[in-house]
Amino acid sequence: MNAYILAAQYRRRPDLAATVLLLSTLFSLATLSLTLFLLARLG
Repeated sequence: MNAYILAAQYRRRPDLAATVLLLSTLFSLATLSLTLFLLARLG
């Protein structure tokens, strides 16, 4: 979120910062779900 706020404040491609923020959040949700699934299967 800080990256988006700074990009918007300095007018340096806030749309790109928002896209990267969204993609990184989705990627972390997917990897966290996969990690929890694998831990449940192994343990």
